[in-house]
Amino acid sequence: GLDEKMVHMDPKGARDFLRVLWSILPISARGQVKSGKIIFACRSHFFKDMHHQYSLLLGEGREGMRSHEPTRNRTNSQQSSSDYRLYSMLPFNQQQIRSYLIASLGDSKRADNAMAIIGSIHDLRDLAERPVLLAQIAQLVSDLEQMISEGVPLNAARLYERIVALWFGRDDGKH
Repeated sequence: GLDEKMVHMDPKGARDFLRVLWSILPISARGQVKSGKIIFACRSHFFKDMHHQYSLLLGEGREGMRSHEPTRNRTNSQQSSSDYRLYSMLPFNQQQIRSYLIASLGDSKRADNAMAIIGSIHDLRDLAERPVLLAQIAQLVSDLEQMISEGVPLNAARLYERIVALWFGRDDGKH
């Protein structure tokens, strides 16, 4: 994500980096026709607050970028004339978690078993609401089922150890 690059930059470097990314698109506020889109992915906790997020991503008011601020009085054409829209991914609810597990694990019985495992480990239900962590939990379901069948006590520490190993494997070479 954007945060993984900008975390290593000073504020000026981050602004310059964003300018380079924006340069691949014509900006409608500069009188040019839009011909494409850029999607930036970034963890929300990278920014100090919403003002910092909007300020940085809109070029601190110096880049001619316009934000999307939906109101009841705007028409669709007015809403689509913005250069920047912010979407936040909300945590999954229990039905979304179950639906994901069914799709990931292949059937509802395994998904229900995974839901039971998730419910049995302290704070795991809260972690499962986050799509990235849910995907990693789903990768571990077979291991967790095997541990249970072997009588190995299942607790947060054992699970976190396996999740951290997945993170290190996934992020190897990123930093």
